Amino acid sequence: MAVRNAENGLIWGVRGQWRSSAMTLYSTLIETMRLSCTVFEIYPVILSDVSNYRPISLTSVFCKIFERILKQQVLSYLLENNLITRQQFVFLCKCSTCIQLLDSVNDWTLTVRDRRSVDVIYILILRRHAFDSVNHPKVVHKLEAYGICANLPNILTDLLFDRSQRVVLSNAASTFLPVTSGVPQGSVLGPVLFLIYINDIVDLFDGSDARVKLYADDIKIYLEIPNDTDCATLQTFIDKITVWSHSCQLK
Repeated sequence: MAVRNAENGLIWGVRGQWRSSAMTLYSTLIETMRLSCTVFEIYPVILSDVSNYRPISLTSVFCKIFERILKQQVLSYLLENNLITRQQFVFLCKCSTCIQLLDSVNDWTLTVRDRRSVDVIYILILRRHAFDSVNHPKVVHKLEAYGICANLPNILTDLLFDRSQRVVLSNAASTFLPVTSGVPQGSVLGPVLFLIYINDIVDLFDGSDARVKLYADDIKIYLEIPNDTDCATLQTFIDKITVWSHSCQLK
């Protein structure tokens, strides 16, 4: 942590002079298509008790700035080409739980006004540690499927493969161990990679009357139910989500 504070202080002290050097550094990174952020220190943030925590990865400030540049470019590409579903309400500009709730309540109000019934199902794919369950080869495959340029995945995969991390708590630290799955929490690109990984779940509902809303891996499905047949249809979607989650190793 002391090294990180020193790095922050250095950047703050020379913030008016380091721009040209930073531009040279980032230009070199883009030309070589490599991003060296392979060693992470994890600082657990306790949410309720010691068994429920968020493992925050602290990375270099220079690395975070470069990640932010890449994030803007990747998200712009995905949104401009309608590759990210509009039913996702987290980690995206002008999206929130409030907007998702307003959208859902509006649909339900129209259904109730017309004296029809609607069934709503809430699904949490992973009870905890969703970010840690992302399969690295599969997320790379999805990056390529969405048409991310041929070289850019090298930078993105550097954030995933050949990583090692240790846990730091107070003055104690564990030994470094390899990371075999997941995207680093606390990084800038981690949430974007997670969105890409789960984005295709909405394809399960193509051509149906069911509506789906996402908030990361929290899923809300609702469907008007005029007869028992539609109840069976809703169950079919639940079964499809189960199969999809197993294929993505999100269990």
